[in-house]
Amino acid sequence: FSSVYYDGVIRPQDASTGTLSGLVSITAACAVITVWQAAAAAFIGGLLSCVVALLLEAACVDDPVSAVAVHGVGGLWGLVVVGLFNMGADYGPQAGPKELHGLFPGGSWEQLGVQVYGGLAMVAWTTACTFVLVKALDHTMGCRVPLKIELEGLDKKEHGICANPTQFLHAQRQRARRRWARQLQRLGLRQLASAAGGERHA
Repeated sequence: FSSVYYDGVIRPQDASTGTLSGLVSITAACAVITVWQAAAAAFIGGLLSCVVALLLEAACVDDPVSAVAVHGVGGLWGLVVVGLFNMGADYGPQAGPKELHGLFPGGSWEQLGVQVYGGLAMVAWTTACTFVLVKALDHTMGCRVPLKIELEGLDKKEHGICANPTQFLHAQRQRARRRWARQLQRLGLRQLASAAGGERHA
């Protein structure tokens, strides 16, 4: 996906998103599908998650670890996979009732309908509960931080660390300069200490 969309550039985040979503996609059906069906389902799930992650990024939705794309999209697709490929009670130790085969092995829409209905019910329940919870938090504690803290990153405010590599390297350089300045001051080299620490000494 990355190599096609980004002109030959393979992004690590797309590779990890696709791999994880592929694993999520076959979790529900792993006991009732064949290896090749699992491979096809995982491949489709990985593509779907990468596309959704790209759409969320374009819509400026903050999902830095692609949790929605991996577990949301991959999980819902995994439910559909059961309805499409379920081999029935004659395949696998944990298979369901014999009359409920998937659409492709048995030609029945019943299992697929059950899976889609269950997925939609979970989406509706989760959306409603999340909306109520977030609204309650917004009216009590508040859901957003000041703009300054948001731009700096909560990792610095809440944990005292810099997750941004650029900020981290800058902070490391500043600490090293201050350390050298203290060493030079102890040696009596005040001008060098001033240059190293970036400070002016009277």
